[in-house]
Amino acid sequence: MDISMEPKKVSVLMPTYNNRAFVEEAILGCLNQTYKNIEICISDDCSTDGTVDIIRTYKERYPGIIKLFVQPYNMGIYSIAINVNRALDMCQGHYIAVCEGDDIMLPDRLRHQVDFLEDNTHCIAVTHNCETFDSETGEVYNDFFNYLNTRDRSTGYLIKFGNHVHTPTVMFRNLRDTPFRTNPSIKRMVDWYMFIEMSMHGKIAHQQLTLTRYRRHGTNITRTNLTEDILLTLSLIEANYPQFIREVQESRAYMYVHQFRKNRISGYGKGLFSYNPLLLTYSLATAVADKVIKRWHH
Repeated sequence: MDISMEPKKVSVLMPTYNNRAFVEEAILGCLNQTYKNIEICISDDCSTDGTVDIIRTYKERYPGIIKLFVQPYNMGIYSIAINVNRALDMCQGHYIAVCEGDDIMLPDRLRHQVDFLEDNTHCIAVTHNCETFDSETGEVYNDFFNYLNTRDRSTGYLIKFGNHVHTPTVMFRNLRDTPFRTNPSIKRMVDWYMFIEMSMHGKIAHQQLTLTRYRRHGTNITRTNLTEDILLTLSLIEANYPQFIREVQESRAYMYVHQFRKNRISGYGKGLFSYNPLLLTYSLATAVADKVIKRWHH
């Protein structure tokens, strides 16, 4: 058979950490795909609950499919980015699909996403809807990300309004000359910066198909108290991509307006915007704040 006629390989990117209760189901979701030319690239951040033992059992059964790297020690507060990047280093496929150690891919996910990217060469990545469920009760939630996924994913929009690309649903092209990596200086919100860079290479599209089950449980990585990560990400964008400085400034303003609203602060105290050299001038922040507040009232 002509090798050029073979389906393009998909690398499934799977970072894990203490996912013993869920990782087997995540691996089986990959192995049961109707699209068969895959490799599963797992990087484990030195789990202590037996996660690695389960992965090794499956690696012995599928040595040509499953790759495993185990960090020699837990990488600490920067472990998420380091662990993801180690898994990315293993990915040799034409496309990379994200499936974390507690997610469940439905059988046709990879086939649908590969077909889409093959037919839409102007797109760098594609996402899809997911079904979010409670791990203990099985209750299914109305996932707000299914709405966010339909919004604009242009570079400027992603900078101004934050990350609304749902990571467990992403498949993207594996660019050999400019490989995508997370920035290890960012502690938790590691995907936003990578998706911003990704959007500079093409459109991040969306399919209105439910192709992944996303599990909510007590050990999900928290998305609270991310102010430090947001400011750091914006400063990295400002330094590396000065053509987007206006979007960076507006994003900072939106964030602090949200803080005002959240904390029920009356008036726009100048001090909040001037205590840190990263922040906007008070006048620009107030101007953007007026726009945001009008939008909230609609």
